[in-house]
Amino acid sequence: MRKIVFITPNETILLRADEEMANREVLYSLSAVFLLGALAILIEQYLSYGRFIELKDVLHHEFFAFTLLAFALGILLAAYATAKK
Repeated sequence: MRKIVFITPNETILLRADEEMANREVLYSLSAVFLLGALAILIEQYLSYGRFIELKDVLHHEFFAFTLLAFALGILLAAYATAKK
């Protein structure tokens, strides 16, 4: 449940900046999880089959690894593009 707090306009700006930074940290953390997941899949592929990428089996491990990489890259690019300079 949220509390209603009466604050001045300057404090409102500070609160919004804090919330934006918290959201950005969540996005960076989520991106890191996706990147680590993709790397884990590729390393497991290498340890099991001796190759990172096997073109004939691209719809198996590689598909999920590349999907996670695309999600991570999309999150990072969106966070960078929407960052206030």
